[in-house]
Amino acid sequence: MADFVLKNNENVTLTIGAVDGLATPVAVTFDAGTVLVTVSDPGAVVATVSADETSVNIKALGPVIVGDVITVSGSVQGVALTPANFTVDVQPSAPVAITLTPGLATAN
Repeated sequence: MADFVLKNNENVTLTIGAVDGLATPVAVTFDAGTVLVTVSDPGAVVATVSADETSVNIKALGPVIVGDVITVSGSVQGVALTPANFTVDVQPSAPVAITLTPGLATAN
């Protein structure tokens, strides 16, 4: 699966679910306080677990990056499930202003 593209002024909410050994979705209630999220580059995105532990919001902070990995872990009935990874590429948003960059000054 290709990385998810997020503009540097956007956020996205991921729904957290579970699957069995054959990748069939299974309805679960995670053990309270066990759903945790980590980000490989927390300077590029911030990830926040919802209060009911059913979703994670990912918000771009500004820097452009490729391959920022978000990992979500949790447990059900005391058993830790295999964590899920979600990879994000943060890209620039639409241009809104003109910039000017000087070159090297030279003699006339």
